[in-house]
Amino acid sequence: MRDYIVPTFEANGVEDVTIQLFDGNKIEFKREAWPVAELSGVSAGTYGGNFQIAMHWYEDFLEVLGRGKTQVEIFEAVKEVHGDDVSMIGTEACMPLMSYPSRRSTYREASDDLGNWVHGDWYSRDIIENMKRGYSGWTDWNMVLDTTGGPNWAGNRHDAPIILDVENNLFYKNPMFYHMGHFSKFLDDSFYVLEAGNTGRNPAANDRDFHFFAASDDVYEVYVLLNSADHESGETWWATSTGKYLSRNVPPRSIETVVIKL
Repeated sequence: MRDYIVPTFEANGVEDVTIQLFDGNKIEFKREAWPVAELSGVSAGTYGGNFQIAMHWYEDFLEVLGRGKTQVEIFEAVKEVHGDDVSMIGTEACMPLMSYPSRRSTYREASDDLGNWVHGDWYSRDIIENMKRGYSGWTDWNMVLDTTGGPNWAGNRHDAPIILDVENNLFYKNPMFYHMGHFSKFLDDSFYVLEAGNTGRNPAANDRDFHFFAASDDVYEVYVLLNSADHESGETWWATSTGKYLSRNVPPRSIETVVIKL
């Protein structure tokens, strides 16, 4: 990129194209040497700063299960290469079906997971935690799939925000579709993420139950609140733009977006 792509673009006057680097799983920044080698020498001033580090989400599941590195360690590894002002974006995410044609005798299709709330919950968790750490966006791999969870060149099957039933001329909007709407319908590139926190947690909760972040465009302040727990949360959140506090009881297994006009 530094020795070939950037010089070619600059020599031909191409200045309005964002170059995406890496395009792999976050955890590889700690496990493999090649991502750091690939990105070394690309400073914030390279190509006018018109580049982003692109990352997938697939091995985030290992972090959720307590294996591999934590989210914090992964992002620290990225910043070791590029500093705090690095631009990052999620370029590929999808929810695999928990079993599909393999050595097992069972055959699971996307139609078996219609309305699966957990898939939407995992999408929102990942978006929230990434946005809090410097992501500028997040992209789904398969917006629409058929009832089998395909087509797919690799032969495996996945769930999608929209499942299309071609034979019956129907389509189904899964919870993933609505979860992503809590971000895409309220936030655009005019918003910036705020430093935010909370003044206390439900004693029955743990750190994996509640995920939230706040953003502002200096006209509105937006809170996205995800409660993954089986019980209601009663918490108070603050954000830096106003110094005020938002108190809200969030129902169990729910996501809410709260918009406040400043």
